[in-house]
Amino acid sequence: MKQSLTRNLAIGFGFSLLILLGSSVASYISIQNLLNSSQWVNHTYEVVSTLNDVVNPIHEAETSQRGFLITNDPEYLEPFHGAFEESLAALERVKMLTTDNPSQQISCDLLRSLINKRFGKLENLIRSKQETNLVDTKLLLAGKNYMDSIVVTIDKMKNSERELLALRTRRFDTFSRYTPAIIILSSIFSVLIAVFFYIRVRNDINERVRLQRNLEEKDSEISHRIQTVSRIAASISSGDYSTRINDDEKDNLGSLSSALNKMGDSLEYSFKQLSDKEWLQTGTALISETIIGEQSLQELNTRALQVMADYSQSSVGALYLNDGNHALVFSAGYAFFLRVDGRQENDRDG
Repeated sequence: MKQSLTRNLAIGFGFSLLILLGSSVASYISIQNLLNSSQWVNHTYEVVSTLNDVVNPIHEAETSQRGFLITNDPEYLEPFHGAFEESLAALERVKMLTTDNPSQQISCDLLRSLINKRFGKLENLIRSKQETNLVDTKLLLAGKNYMDSIVVTIDKMKNSERELLALRTRRFDTFSRYTPAIIILSSIFSVLIAVFFYIRVRNDINERVRLQRNLEEKDSEISHRIQTVSRIAASISSGDYSTRINDDEKDNLGSLSSALNKMGDSLEYSFKQLSDKEWLQTGTALISETIIGEQSLQELNTRALQVMADYSQSSVGALYLNDGNHALVFSAGYAFFLRVDGRQENDRDG
């Protein structure tokens, strides 16, 4: 039952998380496409505006040239100076903005060549006017042709940017149409899955409660028999082995613990007695081994006391003998201070 409950929770959570992840990814993609579309719109406007910056200085240079050719007044040439550099600088910005577009890069190179030629014709006409005071119509026609090519090339580049923008916008519109539907369907599926697994988990919990109640009833039945174990344990601990099970006796579970404690006390007492006897026997055997052989009384007392002190782990010891007159006489000591004639003597070795 626990595994079933855990499995249902895991499956429900997993499906919900999967749907949430899918809808989040779809929303993220849609938002990213919206941002990209906005960026590309700005990019297209920037390219178009920069292309206008490329051609505007050329128009100003042409206007300045015409004023000079008509009036022969050098003041009209003031706007002409610097127009070439300004146009090429704008063209360089266009080239940087279109580095991801090979066809635009080719158009930029072509446009640079046309601008060089156009300004070359403008300078030739101005020089011819200054030197001969005449205007070469062939140079005028050639310059016009170059200018027409410049305009055509720039229009072509603008149209290319607008086509790319339209393609990207259509792609964004596709995502925009499908994303709301995906989010709505994901939400519906999430709700349905949540309801479905809620019902399953609730049923699992109800089943678990029912089983718990059954276990409690079983436990209640078993508890009536536990007291027999307690009675048997108490009888054994007291040495009464004739006790028999009586199904009519009733007791609670706590009596089992009490009976087992009594049994433990009885066994501990018995084993302690055995341990004490074994300890005494071992000590006696050690002392017996020590006093075997021919030894003086002083040596025998000293060695016996040493063994007893070591075996009992005593810090100090003294051995007195009965002198036959009901008086005790000091015979041996272990780490023992004995006052003799007003002095203290330390007898560690006996």
